[in-house]
Amino acid sequence: MTGEVVFKTDVMQMTGLSRPTITKYIKEKGFPKPSTIGYKSAWYKKDVQAWIDEQMSKGEEASE
Repeated sequence: MTGEVVFKTDVMQMTGLSRPTITKYIKEKGFPKPSTIGYKSAWYKKDVQAWIDEQMSKGEEASE
């Protein structure tokens, strides 16, 4: 798998979620699990964006 990699601070900015909420969502809400690069957590940007898109579409469905 290839693609742009983002780190936790980037994920926080993309989603508007805090560190503890990201951890909680990984466990409970299907948020993508990170890989480790050195000592840092890293995600593929496309996986985080796909999760955001899924959440947005759930919100749109609920408002219809």
